Amino acid sequence: TFVGVSLITPVELRELLNAPEAAAVSLIDVRSMDEYLQGHIPGAISLQWEDWSAKPPSHVKDILRQPGYW
Repeated sequence: TFVGVSLITPVELRELLNAPEAAAVSLIDVRSMDEYLQGHIPGAISLQWEDWSAKPPSHVKDILRQPGYW
């Protein structure tokens, strides 16, 4: 199984979604949850970069608790 990540243009996306292998495509929408809920491509998954960041340890100062620091 090949797994790849690609950034593509809207035209390339339309062609890909209309291709027979479209079932093997995963779309990730990285906009805010509010924007995602206002409208997104059907089947797109909502993920923000903060979802991939570790949580800060409880003993760190507030300035180090900013999202994505860890």
